[in-house]
Amino acid sequence: MPPVETNEALLLGITNADMFIYLSIAAITTVILFTAIKLIKNNKIETSFLHNLFVKKLS
Repeated sequence: MPPVETNEALLLGITNADMFIYLSIAAITTVILFTAIKLIKNNKIETSFLHNLFVKKLS
């Protein structure tokens, strides 16, 4: 049995396997972004470079 796909997905040529890959990449990217934001807020990552970059441009 072939996998069941929506008409939109068939028109775009996207298979269920492709969707799984895209969703996995999106999930991993989201986790990495949220982790980075948490670490920066907790000052676990050195933010002086970014801080200087923005402060010097704004002031």
